[in-house]
Amino acid sequence: MQNCMLQKGKYFSEDKMPFHRILSLAPLLHHLEKKLKEYPETDLVTYRKFMAEVREIPALWQPIYDLSLLETHKERIKIIINSLFPVVDLDYEARAAVFPLQFKALFSSPGMNKILDIDSLYRQVGQILPEDIFYQKVVYAYIQILQKIYGAAFTAMEPIVITLPEPETQLERHYQVNLDMSFMEIRHRKGWPDLHPETIQHLRDNVFDLQLLFEALPPQEIEFVGFALMHLFDITDQKAFSDLKDILLEREVLHNLELYERLQQKIRAIFHRPDLRVGISLYDYRQNAITSSDFALWHSMLHQNGAVFSCSEFKGCIYDQALHKLHPIVIPDLLKLPHPTEVEKALIAQGVRSLLIVSLVYDEKILGVLEICAPEPNVMDYFAIERLENIVPLFSLAVHRGLEDMENRIEAIIQKEFTAIHPTVAWKFREVAAKLKTLREKGQDTETEPIVFEEVYPLFGQSDVRGSSTLRNESIQADLIHQLSLINHIIRTAQSQRYLPILEELDFRVHQHITEIEKGLNAGDEINVLEFIKKEVEPLFNLLQASGTATRTAIQEYWEAVDGELGFVYQKRKAFEQSLTRLNEAISTFLDKKEAEAQAMFPHYFEKYKTDGVEHNIYIGNSLVQAQNFELIYLKNLRLWQLQTMAEIARLSEKLKADLEVPLDATHLILVHSAPLAIRFRQEEKQFDVDGAYNIRYEIVKSELIKPISKARRNG
Repeated sequence: MQNCMLQKGKYFSEDKMPFHRILSLAPLLHHLEKKLKEYPETDLVTYRKFMAEVREIPALWQPIYDLSLLETHKERIKIIINSLFPVVDLDYEARAAVFPLQFKALFSSPGMNKILDIDSLYRQVGQILPEDIFYQKVVYAYIQILQKIYGAAFTAMEPIVITLPEPETQLERHYQVNLDMSFMEIRHRKGWPDLHPETIQHLRDNVFDLQLLFEALPPQEIEFVGFALMHLFDITDQKAFSDLKDILLEREVLHNLELYERLQQKIRAIFHRPDLRVGISLYDYRQNAITSSDFALWHSMLHQNGAVFSCSEFKGCIYDQALHKLHPIVIPDLLKLPHPTEVEKALIAQGVRSLLIVSLVYDEKILGVLEICAPEPNVMDYFAIERLENIVPLFSLAVHRGLEDMENRIEAIIQKEFTAIHPTVAWKFREVAAKLKTLREKGQDTETEPIVFEEVYPLFGQSDVRGSSTLRNESIQADLIHQLSLINHIIRTAQSQRYLPILEELDFRVHQHITEIEKGLNAGDEINVLEFIKKEVEPLFNLLQASGTATRTAIQEYWEAVDGELGFVYQKRKAFEQSLTRLNEAISTFLDKKEAEAQAMFPHYFEKYKTDGVEHNIYIGNSLVQAQNFELIYLKNLRLWQLQTMAEIARLSEKLKADLEVPLDATHLILVHSAPLAIRFRQEEKQFDVDGAYNIRYEIVKSELIKPISKARRNG
C-alpha cells in the first residue's frame, strides 16, 4: 500500500491520464441495432425509422475527435443516450453519460444538474483531492482490463462517495458514485499480450501497485473507446447514521464542542431541517429531576441561559412524563398544550415550538433525555421516533461513558483537593469539584471554593484504654530486660570457657543498662540500648562462637528470642499491641455496624479515628443534606443512639477483656453540646474542623475533657 500512496502524487490531473481515451457512440449504436433485430415488434417502428436516419450519419459511428459534432447532432445524441434512462425519472434521478475515464458530461439529466455540475466536479467536491479520484480511476481502469480481458475475479471496490451542500438548506448530502462501463470497449494497439495465469493472479493481488501494472500492461498501448454511465445514489441517511454511530463512540463526545456540532449537523441532515437543535439533559435520581449541574454536557434545552427549576416545578412537565413512562414524548406544538408548566413556558420563551424527548436508559438506569426541537410547529412527529430508534441506545452508551469519564475526573479532583470524603457530604464536594473542573477546562486559574456547613450540631464520643501508655512502656521494659539478660548469659558463658578481659567491661555495661531500665523507661532509652546491642554486642557473637558448645547454645537461644524482622525481642510488646488492636478492631467494627443503622435514621457526617482507643465525631444538620428537611427530633434520636451504642461498647469491651492476652480496661466518654456551629473543610489537614472564633469553644471544651483521659493513659 505504501507504493500506491507514493504514486498518487505522480499522476494528479486529467491531463496526465496514461491511457488513450476516445469518445465514441458506436458501442451503444451497435447494441441498439442488435436489440432491434432481436425484437422486431411493430411498436418499434418509430425507433427503427430514427435508427435508419442515424445510419446515414457515418460520423456518429466513428470515434469522435471533433467535439463540435456533439453540438451539430445534439438532439439525435440526446435521443440515443436517453434510450438508456427511464425518461420519467430524469427529473429526479441523477444520471449522466460521461467521456471515457473523465468527469466530463456528454449528457446529464435534470436531476443530475440540480445536484452537480459534472464538468466542475473537482471544484465542488472539496473534501476529495483530485489526485485521489484520479488514482481510483486508474486502478478502476486496470480492474476492468483484468476482468474483461483476462477473466480475473475481483470483489467490489470501495465506492467513491462525494459530499455536496443541498442548494436550499446548505445541509450536507452524501452521494455514492456508480460508474457503468458497459458501452466502453478496451483495446490494445498491438494486441493483448498473453499473460501466464500466475502473472494475472499476481497483478490481481497487487492491483494498487501502479508501477507493477504499468510494467506488465503499459498504459500508452491501451485505448478506452466509448463512454461511461454515471449514476449518483443519495446515501445521506445511511452515511449520516454511520457517522452518528462513529461520533457517539468517541470517548470525548460529551466534552467536545466540535463533535457536538458535527452530531447536530448529522441529525439535521437526517431530518432535512437546518434549524433543528439537539440537546441532552441529565437526570438526578436524588432530586428526581433534570439536573442543572455545571457539567459541560450538550446544550440542554432546559438550562439555557442558566435557568434552574425546582423539584416542584419539574413535577408533571413533559420531561417528568418521559422519564417516568420511559417512552418517547412528541409535542407537535408547545403552544397547544392545555396546561403548560413553568418548564414548557421556558422552552417556548427560547423559541421552541416542536419537540421530541427520548429517555436515555443504560443498564436499567435512567441517565437523562435526548432532546430534538424545532422553532416551527409540527416538525416533530412519531415518524421521527422511528428514524432515531436504532441510534438511541448509542446516545445512552455515550452519556454513560461520558458520565463515567466525568466521574473519574471529578473524583481525581476530589482526591487531590479533598482526599476521601464521607458519602453524606459527597454531593457538596462533587458540586465544588465540578465547578473547579469547568473553570480549569476554560483555562481559568482559580482556587478551590471553601466548603463550609452552617448550623450543624456536633456529637463526640471516645472509647480509650486505661493506662495504655504505662502498659506499653512496661512491655517495652520487659522485652529490653529480657534481651539484655540473654546477652548477659552469653557473656558469662563465654567467660567460663575462655578468658577475655573485654568481656568483663561488656558485662558491666549490660548490667548498668538493666539497672537503669528497671528504674523506669525514659525518652531515648530504648534507642540507646538497641544501638548498643547492634553496634557493640552482636558483632562479637561470631568471635564468641569459638568459645565452646555452651556459648554457641546461648547465642542460638538469643537469636530464637529475637524477632527475625524487627531485630529485637518483641514478645511482651507484641502481646500488648495485639490485645490493643483486637479491642480497638472489635469496638470499631461494632461502631461501623451501628453507624450504618444511624445513617438510615437521618443522613449525617461521621468520622472515626484510631489511636490507643477509638473516638468519633458526628455532625448533623440541614446544610449537610440535599432534598431532605432536618428536624431537632433527629438530633435527639441520634444522641439517644450514641448513648445506647456507647453502653453496648462498654459491655463488649468488658466481655472481651477475659479473652485478651493482656487484659485491658476501657473507659468511655460522650460530649453533649447543645448549640449548633459551623464546620469548614481544612485543605491542609484534609479534614473538617469547627469554623470561626466563637465555635472554637467547642474544641476547647473537648480538649479539656480529653486531658484527664490522656493522663489516665499514662498513669493508669
